[in-house]
Amino acid sequence: MTTTKNTRRSDIPVFDFKQKCLLCEGDASDEFLKKEIKKPVQKRDRVHCVETLVFKDSLLETARDRNDKWSSDVILRVSNVSDLVAAEGRYHGACGKHFFKRISTQQSSKGRPENVEVTAAFDCVCNYIENNEDQCQFSLREILNDYKGYIPTEKILKKRLIDKYGQEIVIATGIKPVICFRNTGYTILTDNWYNSKKQNVEEERLRIVKAAADIIREDIRSMVYDLRNYPTPETFLDNVENDVPNSLQMLFNSIIKKKKCTDEDKCKTTTLSIAHSIIAATRPRSFLSPIQIGLGTLIYKKYGSKELLDVISTLIFAVLTIVSGYLRCPA
Repeated sequence: MTTTKNTRRSDIPVFDFKQKCLLCEGDASDEFLKKEIKKPVQKRDRVHCVETLVFKDSLLETARDRNDKWSSDVILRVSNVSDLVAAEGRYHGACGKHFFKRISTQQSSKGRPENVEVTAAFDCVCNYIENNEDQCQFSLREILNDYKGYIPTEKILKKRLIDKYGQEIVIATGIKPVICFRNTGYTILTDNWYNSKKQNVEEERLRIVKAAADIIREDIRSMVYDLRNYPTPETFLDNVENDVPNSLQMLFNSIIKKKKCTDEDKCKTTTLSIAHSIIAATRPRSFLSPIQIGLGTLIYKKYGSKELLDVISTLIFAVLTIVSGYLRCPA
């Protein structure tokens, strides 16, 4: 008579949840992520981190419903760990979609969706935001445009974003909610900052300047700009000062307008031009300066020289390359 030996937990090899996908055992390390980021967005294999304690319960429930070899391996793999969040568990987005697919197809259209599907969609949003830091301003609809799984309501996603990022994120309500990710990573003027005064005068001055720069950068990244509607020529430069955060305006007013200007309009134009250049350099993919685009269009219309436009964009306003790029496109 042949006897079968039951698998004991002590017989299961230790699994590296920080480096491998808990579903397929494939590479999900930080090095893997760096390689994926270099690929086009559509071809990236995203990696989701486990962020809720209920994920394990949903995972085991799905595995029991599947009742196949893959699910048996997953059950054995996660049975040795009580908290997947603390273990920093992670999984490939493609694996998650495939593993939970059976629940998605069998689920009734009525009632609340499985929490794991909401989590998968939320993880997709978070990964996109964090992997595209320079973009700064996002639309939930655009992020999830190519997402194939269940898409929760914007209300649910906004609540989860606020719960996770707190003051690091700004959500502007409207027909299409816009998200601004500050990504400062910390509160700038903490009690510790005030108590960390440098004894050396020069070092203390630089410390203050660094804090001021962090504050201004945070304010710039918190602004919401309309990238869809193009103003008419008559209103193109109206209210351009509204694009500049108060902290940045105060900086230039303190530097450039420290002494009384003989020409107030000239001083205002100077400060706004420099301010728009700084904003464009801070968030190049989510800010289009009317001043810079208008100047580039004027130069080309008057002199008809793309080379001149390229030189000016290199030396003065880098964002003028946008106009130069348009001019290179065939009609």
